[in-house]
Amino acid sequence: MNARQSWSARTSLFAFVASIVALTVFGATGAGAAPTGSIAEFSSGLTTGVFPTGIAAGADGNIWFTETNPGQAIGRITPGGTITEFATGLNANSALAGITAGPDGNLWFTDDDDGVAPAIGRISTSGTITEFSTGLNVGSEPLQIAAGPDGNLWFTDDGPTKAIGRITPSGTITEFSNGLPTSGVQSSNPVGITAGADGNVWFTDNGNPAAVAKITPSGTITEYPFPFAGPNRIALGADGNLWFVNLATGNRGIGKATTAGVVTVYTTGLETNTQPWGIAPGPDGNVWFTDEGAPAAVGQITPSGTITEYSAGLGSGAHLEEMAPGADGNVWFTDEGTIRALGRVGTGAPAASTAQPAVAGAGDPGSTTETCSGATWATWGGQQPSLSAFGFDGYVWLLDGSPVAGQTAQTYTPSVGDLGHQLACSVTATYTALGVTATAASAAVTVGGVATSSTTTTASTTTTTAIAPPTTAVVPGTAALGTAAAGTITTDVLFCSTPAATKHVPHPKPSCKGVTQKGPVSVHGGGPYRLASLTSGKTVYGAGLGWRMAHRTKLVLVLSRALPAGTYTLHLAFNKDKVVAVR
Repeated sequence: MNARQSWSARTSLFAFVASIVALTVFGATGAGAAPTGSIAEFSSGLTTGVFPTGIAAGADGNIWFTETNPGQAIGRITPGGTITEFATGLNANSALAGITAGPDGNLWFTDDDDGVAPAIGRISTSGTITEFSTGLNVGSEPLQIAAGPDGNLWFTDDGPTKAIGRITPSGTITEFSNGLPTSGVQSSNPVGITAGADGNVWFTDNGNPAAVAKITPSGTITEYPFPFAGPNRIALGADGNLWFVNLATGNRGIGKATTAGVVTVYTTGLETNTQPWGIAPGPDGNVWFTDEGAPAAVGQITPSGTITEYSAGLGSGAHLEEMAPGADGNVWFTDEGTIRALGRVGTGAPAASTAQPAVAGAGDPGSTTETCSGATWATWGGQQPSLSAFGFDGYVWLLDGSPVAGQTAQTYTPSVGDLGHQLACSVTATYTALGVTATAASAAVTVGGVATSSTTTTASTTTTTAIAPPTTAVVPGTAALGTAAAGTITTDVLFCSTPAATKHVPHPKPSCKGVTQKGPVSVHGGGPYRLASLTSGKTVYGAGLGWRMAHRTKLVLVLSRALPAGTYTLHLAFNKDKVVAVR
């Protein structure tokens, strides 16, 4: 397992999956990306007056963003535009800026707290916020943050002691300054930061001299200066180069830096009053950026340097900030203009999930393996996503909508206790170059191939709501059903109820009642009932070889415990194979 594959343990997997299975999957049947350059903005749900600033794609398929002045918060917007805000757990004077998806499935952000109590924060996809400050330099001003190829989070620190910081997923902070220019007339001003394709972390330094720079996972800094000022945000392109926005007057444009430090700046195609600010890789293989100029615009630059800008659809007085790609195939941005909003621009690329998986197999407990197969993914920037980049990538099996502990392989063998329950699977994949994670979920199938029925049991009565059994059932084995005619089996099954507890009888015994059911089935030989279970929710009260033949048409269930009043489901099976009926 390489460093990227070990970024996260499976310990947080199930909480993460529980948060994603309710999401709409944008794939072959979903919304997908909008046409290239098509812009939509969303403001409903934002607290009045806040400034949405940093933005990142979350591992839950949503877009997350930071808010500042007034009322600091972390925001979440679904691909459909529903906004939710979270503030509990933030410092009292929080001043939030950058945000990124972490290798642990959480979002990580910077909080300089107006110099009072700076911190690096973490928010789970369910909204739980934790902040870390131990290890930060005195007066630290953390600005931008990115996930590094070593499994940690890296950030720029523009405080009195200029530095590049590293925080582990467990919250341990280390800062590095050696290698930053600080002698004589030279100075450092680290700003944007991103993971590089070479295994290092890259950042922009808008100091004197201006530079693009890299820091190794061990903390060694190398700068590549160039003869003009203004480098700001930076992102890794699909071509393996580092792309950045340059703000220097007279040389405003989109810069490209190779991993050897060779810099090129492109200006042709930009608006006359251009002021590029945020930048991000797009699913279409191009790089996208925001332009705060007049008019405001969203821009696209190809790997060869061709620039196109789009403004139709932006609100009046738009003032665009940061950008991030989303799992829906669009690129998202923050707008701090007259109408504060989250924006979306189409790239023309398809959504990440192009076909959902399906559960394939006979659905029998104990002997048949189910397979989660059929999920397909769009190729973004010439790349397919990874099913093993992070600990939360890969397969998860769900029973009645809840993850089954420990079941993260592509295959799953149902147990007897799964009979009649709804089985589904989900697949999670990450485009590592873009930092985008997507999940596709299958439709649920019934284990055993039949629907369940419920029995409502009270202290004194038993009410059974039956669902018709299958019209046919193949019963393997030797002929052992006596004179039962092909096409009809009469079966007495057992329902039990427990009287209400009293002072004198605190633990009453269950009272069981046989119920006769006739179901049309096709009999091809058979044998005694060998497997069955009586369940309530996930509690099994009788199962396995607890069934025995008392008479050719009567069954008695040996219960594993006394039955409290409640609702139960009875599952019957022949020879570990087929569910005949659920009554």
